[in-house]
Formats: sequence, structure tokens, C-alpha cells
Amino acid sequence: MTEEKKNDEDELREILEFLQRKIETTAYQVSDQPFRIPFELKSEDFMRFARRDLKDTTEERSLVNALSNIKRAIDCRTASLLCFFGVYDRSKKEDWNFPQSTDFLLKVGVLAPNILRKINKKRNELEHDFKKPTHEEVTDFLDIAQLFFAFTEQFLQKTYEVFEVCLVTRGGKIPKFPWLSIEIDSQKGFIKLKLQKSSNASAIEIPVSDEENYTKILSRIVKGIINR
Repeated sequence: MTEEKKNDEDELREILEFLQRKIETTAYQVSDQPFRIPFELKSEDFMRFARRDLKDTTEERSLVNALSNIKRAIDCRTASLLCFFGVYDRSKKEDWNFPQSTDFLLKVGVLAPNILRKINKKRNELEHDFKKPTHEEVTDFLDIAQLFFAFTEQFLQKTYEVFEVCLVTRGGKIPKFPWLSIEIDSQKGFIKLKLQKSSNASAIEIPVSDEENYTKILSRIVKGIINR
């Protein structure tokens, strides 16, 4: 092991220990521009199609189309979140299926298990059991999708640039050092970490391939966004 690699591993270990400390505050550098999603059709488009399909209550085809468009909307939102977290290219390369994609989102704290169970149940009924959906079932699935979208919109409505995690003293003061900056590169798929113990701290990068540590840092980002 080279001295440089050993230093990076020691630095990462210290960063992970830093993030485990309970008394902390998180600040953000953000742009008010929505996160750029690289798809021509967005999840909102498929939801609009589904609502239009549901207006026709006389044809079974309309119900099937509505359910299919809700499924596409959920798939598109899931893929959009994978883009945000920098793992979309990896998911395409490794041909992740829907359970693999949602398992990743569950791991970093985006999805609640009960919502995921409801989504999977409805998807499986349509895809594998060839069950004819009722208007009530499709409406229920639409409600589940809207719940999913409402919760995950907070990750995509702005472009997050840098997260800063600081420790706070018991008196509520924020000391000058130490503090941690976290920068996620969604396009290239890595996280840049810099633990500022002094003014000349160096940065280390955690690539997507380092899944264990990558997801640990992402879960801290997710927690910060949800609790802001």
C-alpha cells in the first residue's frame, strides 16, 4: 500500500467517524434551478397521461393504459433519482432492474419500505398476473405514485452543489474547525470530501465503485436534505 493511499484511507475513516457525531448542523450551497434530468419525457408527463387515461371510465384499455403510465412515471422518477445520486450510468451498465434500483434508494434513505411494498405489489399484479385492473385499484396506485413523487421532489427541485457539515458546541456556537464539505458530481459519479481541520485541508474522492462508502456518504446527504 502506498503512503498516499494509506493517508486517504485514514482520512476517510476520520470523516466517517466525524459524520457519526450527533451534534451537528448542515448548510447547503444550492442553485434555485431544478436538477437537470437528461430525459425527454419526465415523470410528470407520464402522470399527466395517466390522469387523462383515467377520465375514460368505460374502457378496460384506458385503465390498463393508465396503470402502465403510472408505472412509467415511477420508473422515470426512480431513474431521475439515480441520476441525482450519480449512479445512473452504473445502473445502465449493470442492467439494474426495478428492485435493484429501488433497493439502492432504500439503502441511502430515500424510499420508505411501506411505499416500496405498495409500489411493487401493484406493478407485479399488472406485469405478472395479467390481472384486469379496476378503476379503484388504478386510482389507488395513482395515489401511491403521488405520495412517492411528493416525497422525492425535494431532491430534484433544486441543484445542490456543496453540503457543509459542522459540529455545534453545547452553547450553540459553531467553531471555525473542524467542518466537512461534501460535493457530489452527479454526472461523473463521485463524491468529493474535504475535512477542514485547518485552512489547507486536502480533498479525497469516493467513486461509485466504492459502493459501501459511497452509500454511507449519500445517506448523510439524504438525511440533511430531508431534515432541512
